[in-house]
Amino acid sequence: MLQALAARSTYDLGFGSDAARVKGVSCLKGVEGLTVTPYDRSVAVTVLYLSFEVDRRLVARVLSRCGTVSDMRWCKYGSGELAGIFNGKRQCRMELDRDIPSFLFIGGSKAHIRYFGQPRTCFKCGQEGHEARSCPNRRCGRCLQVGHDKAECPNECGCGAGT
Repeated sequence: MLQALAARSTYDLGFGSDAARVKGVSCLKGVEGLTVTPYDRSVAVTVLYLSFEVDRRLVARVLSRCGTVSDMRWCKYGSGELAGIFNGKRQCRMELDRDIPSFLFIGGSKAHIRYFGQPRTCFKCGQEGHEARSCPNRRCGRCLQVGHDKAECPNECGCGAGT
């Protein structure tokens, strides 16, 4: 992505992956008359489908497994009849240490996670390389382990609710 900034002759150049960024910065540093200022892997992470009641500290703690969370805010509708009302999305700024899966369990709910350059993972098993509709792995909805379905689950329910 190439975006012209307000300053004259200044551009923000975005890459789809860390590998592409490293290679791109390396190539551009050799261009005469061009100043390249690389910046960190800070990204805007959007958390969707998570109840309003789930505490922001819990969300930050779960996300912090993948990096440093520096800020978090609720998003609102920007226009129309719903302008100014929270839309259920949370957005935070993170310095990533590793990629975040496409979904995480936070506060007992399956939250969808989105950010630019994120490798997509299967919504059933969490692995890369395929989508849920063609998932070769069975993941239990009770104990969350791969290899069996809920009906075949040999494990006790950790919440004390039983089956």
